[in-house]
Amino acid sequence: MRHVQFKEKAVVIRKAEPAERTAAVELTLAAYSEYERGMPRPVFDNYMENIRQAVQSDDRAALWLLFDSGALVASTLFYPAAVKVYSALDQGSPYPEVRLLAVHPDARGRGYAKVLMEHCIALAKAEGASGIGLHTSDLMTSAQALYAKLQFERYPEADFYPTADLCVKGYRLRFGA
Repeated sequence: MRHVQFKEKAVVIRKAEPAERTAAVELTLAAYSEYERGMPRPVFDNYMENIRQAVQSDDRAALWLLFDSGALVASTLFYPAAVKVYSALDQGSPYPEVRLLAVHPDARGRGYAKVLMEHCIALAKAEGASGIGLHTSDLMTSAQALYAKLQFERYPEADFYPTADLCVKGYRLRFGA
């Protein structure tokens, strides 16, 4: 568990307990529901089911939760390097990977995503990784703006297309280079 000073108060970031996964699923589905209007219905339904399964039961990743005043407000999955996170890719990333960064819609705009990303960057550095990776799409403009502020760069070698017209874009942040 890590207490982080945040806007004159402390937030808590810690790994999820098994019983907390359901709450994390609900938070993540609420956060990602805004993308329904940008995807065909069958693609969106498949995406939501994929999110549900990943957050509920993907034991290859650590599920990190961020609490403010005892309330769960954000979560993300953190995968070790070399894990094949996406079946559409031929191999795993050479970097640890952040997936499904989510902030509850009622808690957005307060900096929680940035704090959780900084935590994941620190985890990757502590593991001795040479960088950290993630994927996003053009639908996720707020996420892309955050990643740009954190100095992530496009990593097109990690792009993939779940459908012919939807590019899931790879990004990375290299350390010490």
